[in-house]
Amino acid sequence: MEPAGNFSDFLFLVFLNTLQQLFWIFGLLLIFGIILNYLSRITRISFLKSAGYKADIRITGWIGVPVHEAGHALFCLIFGHKIHQIKFFTFNPRNRTLGYVRHSYNASSIYQKTGNFFIGVGPILFGAAVLYGILYFLLPQVACGISFVSETGYWSVDAAANIPAIVSGFGEVSLQAISGVFQKENITEPRFWIFLYLSVSVASHMALSLSDIKNAGLGLITIFFIFLAYNAVVSGLEFSGINESFGSWWKYIKPGHFTAPLNRSLVVAGAILTYASLISAINFVLSFLFLSSLNLFKGRGLFNPFWL
Repeated sequence: MEPAGNFSDFLFLVFLNTLQQLFWIFGLLLIFGIILNYLSRITRISFLKSAGYKADIRITGWIGVPVHEAGHALFCLIFGHKIHQIKFFTFNPRNRTLGYVRHSYNASSIYQKTGNFFIGVGPILFGAAVLYGILYFLLPQVACGISFVSETGYWSVDAAANIPAIVSGFGEVSLQAISGVFQKENITEPRFWIFLYLSVSVASHMALSLSDIKNAGLGLITIFFIFLAYNAVVSGLEFSGINESFGSWWKYIKPGHFTAPLNRSLVVAGAILTYASLISAINFVLSFLFLSSLNLFKGRGLFNPFWL
């Protein structure tokens, strides 16, 4: 009974470690994906109930939608999916489709099945990269400040996920990004206002559709089993002592080897997504105030942006 008990304990620990790693790596996408989806929804509702859905598209959609679809398309190419049809920007009044990427993949390919996750969340990943790129070219001092803080932080290389380090670094880099963008010296800079408009346009269309979420979920299942198998092999080799035969090379196989650079990337991505959420929230508040005033002026009264 004891060997069976030890084996079941081993499998349980591997399972928990896998869940921890997945949340550590992809948790930010989950959290900010929910936030961005909600802010996008209530902003869309505000326009629907006042100036009309097309008004929002004319203001930000012509920039944000192509970036959204480019995020899908980019990861289709990276993971070898076949793109059958792509529309970077269109408008279907029947179902309010603004763009789409129709693709297919080889169901027997683990690599292509894994790609479903990244294709699904592509608008968030690519959108965050675009925001950082815009920041780098229009407000380079802010981008350099973010990179400096992330590079000089204290990062663990032993634990699979050093929560205190991540939280501390995330907060510091996020504060650096937001305070750097909204400093008073930038108000008189035309580049600041260009960045503000472009970032609102991109951030307000980073939200995922139901089909995006479903596609990402299929890929995440594949990723889970890959991580599970990897952790089982690594833990099994360590438990049996076989890892010692690898010598100094073993540190390159253990998950902890990738922790420090990945943590730096995560906090920078988190800072950009924090800014995207903040600017989306500001966009909603200003849109709601303006559209409510417009409705009152036209005698239509106030509307509820939280319920369609």
